Amino acid sequence: MHHRDLISDEIERMGNVLRMIINRFLNLEPGDNVQIAINEANKQFTEQFTIEIDDLLGLELESLRQFVNQNQLTSEHCDEMANILCLLKSNNEIFIEEKRKMHLQTAALFLTIAEQKTDVLSLERMDLKSKIAQQLNN
Repeated sequence: MHHRDLISDEIERMGNVLRMIINRFLNLEPGDNVQIAINEANKQFTEQFTIEIDDLLGLELESLRQFVNQNQLTSEHCDEMANILCLLKSNNEIFIEEKRKMHLQTAALFLTIAEQKTDVLSLERMDLKSKIAQQLNN
């Protein structure tokens, strides 16, 4: 029972880190330095997962699934990761187009994994997948 509580606490902590990163981007003011926010997000992410966000870009579905399973990420965590990647892409004007595309593709893969990890249909997830597909096709 104690072991299960430790795992539950760790999963909750991961969710809190991901939500903090999302909130940081949602609360940016027009004059805020986006690069500082990106660096902070990467630092928080690296401290939690010992990998940088950029290292996830370009991974194939199976490699990303291994990352998710090794870190015991839930479908909600995968949704949050997709949101983080979309926020990073949209908040960073210095990204070259190929990197923007990689953010979107990786976000879509996280959403695919989230769908596979749960039996619950998420309209928010479907909407985000649709928006990502539209951006990738533009």
